[in-house]
Amino acid sequence: METDFIGSTLTNIIIVVERIFKNLNARQLNTCSRVCKVWRDQAKREKERRQYLRWNCFLHDNTSAVNGIDRSWWDNVTSYIL
Repeated sequence: METDFIGSTLTNIIIVVERIFKNLNARQLNTCSRVCKVWRDQAKREKERRQYLRWNCFLHDNTSAVNGIDRSWWDNVTSYIL
């Protein structure tokens, strides 16, 4: 009886599902999306809501010889960051 109530709450009260899904990573969302149509739709909305991040890593070795093109590129990167 209690399990039915919990299942009904997690399926029918979308606010509860939204709050739970906000704390899950993409792999967990994919797993949850297989439970039922409500969870599938909510997982899809949550994944679409998230912003895609792009990480850039710049490495500069001061000891190596830097030609003019590399130096100007590096100057542009540092001016963007600072």
